[in-house]
Order: sequence, then structure tokens, then C-alpha cells
Amino acid sequence: MADYFDTWGSRAYLFQPALGVPSCCSVDQAEPFKLLINPGALDDLLIRFILSTGEFTNSQELGLELVAYFDDSESEYQIWVYATGAEGG
Repeated sequence: MADYFDTWGSRAYLFQPALGVPSCCSVDQAEPFKLLINPGALDDLLIRFILSTGEFTNSQELGLELVAYFDDSESEYQIWVYATGAEGG
């Protein structure tokens, strides 16, 4: 039973104070910005990927790898997908 709850997957939402209103609520694209987070916390929470509507300027410093970028004329958003390196279930 513990394995089910520990490895089933979930979401964690991160908001950057400098960006003001969460970007999910606005179609304005964020300028590239510095992500303010403890990378060890991502590992502790087994967060494997971060999806962002803005590009991180310090991704290498945090040990994040850009694994995908999506930009479609029919979409309101551009999406950056970063891998954290955490090994999750």
C-alpha cells in the first residue's frame, strides 16, 4: 500500500514572487527568469520534471536539463520542460 501512495505521481505547483500573478492565469509570456528553489528539495520530493511557461536563466546552476520546448501558433503558451535528475517511482 505504501508503494502505491509513494510512487503514483502527483503535481507540485511552484510560483515565483517576482512574476506576480501566476503565469497560468495570464497569456502574457514571462521573460526568462532566475528560478529561486533549493534543488535538493526537488530531489527529496522526487520531482522529476518541471513544466514552465517561462525559461529559466539558471537551469544549469540548478542541475536542470531542458528536455523539450513547445511553441505552437494555436497555443496561448510556450512551454519549457526541464528534467531535474531525481529518480522517482
